[in-house]
Amino acid sequence: MSSVVVVVVGGGASGLTAALELKKSASAYYTSPITVLVMEASSRLGGRILPCDVPVEYESIGGGVLYERVQLGAEYVHGGEHLLDVFLSQKNIKRIPACVAAQGDGGPSGFQESQATVAYYCGKRKTFIRFQPDNTSSTEPWLANLNAHLRSLADDSNATSSAATTGKSVADGLPRDSFSREMADAGYGNTLAAGSCTLLDEGETRIMEVAWDKQASGDATPEGGMSRVIEELAADVCDAIRLNHYVHTIARDAETNRIRVGYVASYAHPDDANSAVPEEHANEILVDAVIYTGSLPSLAHVDVSPPLPKVVIEAARGSSHSPVAFASEAIKAAVIVRGCPYGEDSDTDLHAVICSNSLWPEISFRRAKVGDNLWVCGGFVSGTCAEDLKSACISRAGAARWRNETCVVLLEQLDSMFGDGGKGWRASAGQLIGDHDAEVVPPSNRVVGAAAYAWGSDPHARGGYTFPRLPGASHVRASLNAALWPDVRAPPFFLAGEACGDDDGAPMTVHAAMESGRRAARRAIASIAGRGTLQSRM
Repeated sequence: MSSVVVVVVGGGASGLTAALELKKSASAYYTSPITVLVMEASSRLGGRILPCDVPVEYESIGGGVLYERVQLGAEYVHGGEHLLDVFLSQKNIKRIPACVAAQGDGGPSGFQESQATVAYYCGKRKTFIRFQPDNTSSTEPWLANLNAHLRSLADDSNATSSAATTGKSVADGLPRDSFSREMADAGYGNTLAAGSCTLLDEGETRIMEVAWDKQASGDATPEGGMSRVIEELAADVCDAIRLNHYVHTIARDAETNRIRVGYVASYAHPDDANSAVPEEHANEILVDAVIYTGSLPSLAHVDVSPPLPKVVIEAARGSSHSPVAFASEAIKAAVIVRGCPYGEDSDTDLHAVICSNSLWPEISFRRAKVGDNLWVCGGFVSGTCAEDLKSACISRAGAARWRNETCVVLLEQLDSMFGDGGKGWRASAGQLIGDHDAEVVPPSNRVVGAAAYAWGSDPHARGGYTFPRLPGASHVRASLNAALWPDVRAPPFFLAGEACGDDDGAPMTVHAAMESGRRAARRAIASIAGRGTLQSRM
């Protein structure tokens, strides 16, 4: 009997999980050989998980260089008792507790379990405030007001994905010109890529609060970073991985009733994400099923025949009528600085500092793994907020250097938040991050390394995060999770990835992506078995 072939398009968390599940299911239940191929267009694995080793000049080793690993993509494990949590346990990867403000709303999850604290920066008032559970009702009444308001939404018994929207903004329930309203706008606007809290009404907010509250405890980072998860997954399916393999055609072959996959091997995509794909069709393979885990915007550049369902086509093209939302940009940056910005004697991290009226609305701090008294300051922004940051940086530094300028803006925000103490965070950057107009100061003064990544310029992701619009997320995910080409009795094409994650949990998470990959693999196996192609062990 000839081997059954399944191609998994994309080598991120969902794709590698799908490949692992295919191998496990095949060996456990069938005697027929199954060949699994993971075709990843880029030269790396990980998808939205992107580690970066930043060189740090360190004088104590004789002027040598050490490398601090930062995560420029997905970073946190949200909640527990899901596939990612099980995988970490199986691989003996420790979870390092992290305190993450749920949706940036001022309600930190897992606060008592973590040594980290949560803080807020009110940009309009130039005020930096730390969250302390014992004083929110007295010295910080605005924070208690915000928490009570949002928690009441989460506690609403009617807060389901089918809840009707009210047309009333969540901010409308807060006092005008108040700290709490300012923080709500900053937190929700950034996290949901909406750009402004006014675009989220109370019905949508209830949905998000319920989803995130289910994951409220156990937030953490994997020891070694989220990239460790990819490394472990890849080790289990290493023989299946094909890097630099760009899939450009997925078509049903009527003669064999299989799927014809056209691809380019040893492929190097141009930096411009809008460049036309090569018209080379020399490499083809007939397969029994395809699991597509790439981003939906990337799917719009693949020739699929017969055409995909309307909901998928609109989502892939970023149509304004699509029930799937698409953030055209998402930017993450990290600067490595000498000394803790918020106190030389501090030994606690700050996970999730929500900053209103700031170009970087969400930042965090952690102690670096290398060197003495080095700290990593990370910034994240998406959606219209990211577009605003990009525009500001292009105007300041030009199109060629705007990514470097995002790090300079982050340093300026540190100046504003904590005061420069006569040292000046931005001035300390010098030429280290390409800001040739700044005062050149030896890196050992304050800033010792920096890195930034813009997902909108990624030729494979082709933009920021993709997720079902709210409300109605359950219906959209069900449509995306369903096997495609419904006219075929045993459909051969399945989707997985960030837009197809489970409803029972936080959206746009690594564990939801992994679970979508496992689900697609099981459906693909069932579909192939339904055609009589696989011989059961039973």
